[in-house]
Amino acid sequence: MDEPILTAIIPYDITNNNDGQGHGWQRTATARKAIEKQLRAMKYEREPFDFPVRLVVTRMLGARQKFWDADSVLRGSWKFLQDSLVAVGWFHDDSYKYIKTVDGSQDASQRDKGAAVKIERYKA
Repeated sequence: MDEPILTAIIPYDITNNNDGQGHGWQRTATARKAIEKQLRAMKYEREPFDFPVRLVVTRMLGARQKFWDADSVLRGSWKFLQDSLVAVGWFHDDSYKYIKTVDGSQDASQRDKGAAVKIERYKA
């Protein structure tokens, strides 16, 4: 298996309740901007790669959190985080041209770090 070209752990708790999503764009934009502001405060800005990537997104469980069904891992607020990462320069945009695939998993082995998201980027 190939090695990731970049790995980052972001202290962000992915939710799967779809809070803020819906038919209107206003609540979704507000949620995305709040996450972007947090990412900028944590100095997560960077220059995007000029080639397509494959992402592995791991929901790192915090204390007392339970595993979700496999089809829920990238549901809900992952989209807000991905859009915020585009805004702070991780990707040129989130189109297929730059992000070929996104695979989701879960990890309960590091609960002491609290709820977080590990993002591994591989060259596609």
